[in-house]
Order: sequence, then structure tokens, then C-alpha cells
Amino acid sequence: LQMGSGHFVVSLLAWIGILLVSINIFGGFAVTARMLKMFRKG
Repeated sequence: LQMGSGHFVVSLLAWIGILLVSINIFGGFAVTARMLKMFRKG
């Protein structure tokens, strides 16, 4: 998180990046689980 940097913009961009990556990981697991459930019923 660029702890040595005192710039607000750098910190804000770092937090936005972490948030987007977290959403991406969670969404990937959700889509995978949904697809596995869909194929199991068949």
C-alpha cells in the first residue's frame, strides 16, 4: 500500500485496487459454484 508515501491519491488508488481485486475473486468463486451446480443437476 505504499506505506512510505504520504500522498492521498496513491493511498486511494491502492484501496480501490484492493477492493476491485476482492470483488473479482469473490465473483469468480460465485460463478464457478453456480456453473458446477448447473452441471451437477444434468
